[in-house]
Amino acid sequence: MTDAPSDDRAESPYQGRPDHGLRLVLVRRGDRSPFHYEGHVYVSAASIPVRVEVSASATVVQANAPGLEADVVARLEHMVSALVRAATRAELGAGVAPPRKIVRWRGFP
Repeated sequence: MTDAPSDDRAESPYQGRPDHGLRLVLVRRGDRSPFHYEGHVYVSAASIPVRVEVSASATVVQANAPGLEADVVARLEHMVSALVRAATRAELGAGVAPPRKIVRWRGFP
């Protein structure tokens, strides 16, 4: 007999906010370039909505975080941009649609 959680909907350790670092979860909307992604950046204290537009030549990130300092938002946007470029580079270079969903974790001070 195994020790299973009493709740049938056991929560994954990959859901919700991380204890440290940031978790990026984006879903692609549409099938044409420029590709648009929407989702959230999860940090221990907040869930920050983000929108990303990516094409073969540019990545534009917009984070909606009115409660955070401007320099923190700029660092988040830069990190999200780098993660999205890495996740979509091969597909965009080959001229095919990038992944429908992007999920990444990175350390963040």
